[in-house]
Amino acid sequence: MKHRSVRPLVIVALIVVASVIAALVTLDLLQGPGRQPVAPSTEPTPTAGALPRPEEPTTTPIPPSPVLWSANLESGDLSDWEQDGCGGLFNTRDGTAAVTNKVAHSGRYALQLTVNADDGKDHATRLMRWCEPSDLDQAYFSAWYYFPERVSVDAGWWNIFQFKSRTEEDNDPWWILNVGNREDGTMYVYLRDWIHERSYDQFAKNLPVGQWVHLEVFLRKADDQTGQVTVWQDGTLLFDVTGVQTNYDGGRVSWGINSYSSGLSPSPTVIYVDDVMMSTAPITPSVAGSQREGSASE
Repeated sequence: MKHRSVRPLVIVALIVVASVIAALVTLDLLQGPGRQPVAPSTEPTPTAGALPRPEEPTTTPIPPSPVLWSANLESGDLSDWEQDGCGGLFNTRDGTAAVTNKVAHSGRYALQLTVNADDGKDHATRLMRWCEPSDLDQAYFSAWYYFPERVSVDAGWWNIFQFKSRTEEDNDPWWILNVGNREDGTMYVYLRDWIHERSYDQFAKNLPVGQWVHLEVFLRKADDQTGQVTVWQDGTLLFDVTGVQTNYDGGRVSWGINSYSSGLSPSPTVIYVDDVMMSTAPITPSVAGSQREGSASE
């Protein structure tokens, strides 16, 4: 009697165990082979209307300025020229330079250059820089000029832009932009190799009266016949002279804007200069893309 009461309990227990095993096998088949349990996410669940996560900020590198040195006269004095002890004002006889607000290419001030050159003697006012031109192998040099009236260049030369070279024995101009007159009296710029007494003429441009004009020169220095002097007026190429010497062997090089002559009329003669620069690239956009337009002759 005791054995008969135990048998039904054993049968019930076996049925329960079999049901549990069958349930586990079914669950395993549904998950698939090798599937691992997914760990709960730690990221917050976005809510409706939430702002997107901002992107990491990016910075665009700023290209270096091509301007090596400049003088816009807005300080009201000549301190830009005297900066770092690398330049200054040099007058000869009746020549003067002053900051003025009579006219300006930009800002409030410009440079007024005055010479009283009607006696056959050299009169000059010169503003020079020498550190940058001496340190650089090549650069662009530019300035804006304003001629308030037509000037008769009685001496045949009027130096308004020059490169000089200095040694212990010599201190001379080498390459000069001179102003001359055409047959009808119109003013124009010509290039002068002072050391070798050689002038280069051009028929592409005249100098305007009563408006600003931009002169820019590219100089590749050389104490042998490998130098280059290229000149533009308002973006028009006037001269491109290659295979030339530009300075004394081992000589310091300086650059200046000037009013320098021995015979001008009317006299005193006044011109204005503004926004003077030295740079590693052309300042006038049209200079950068200009071809050899215009003409030059020796």
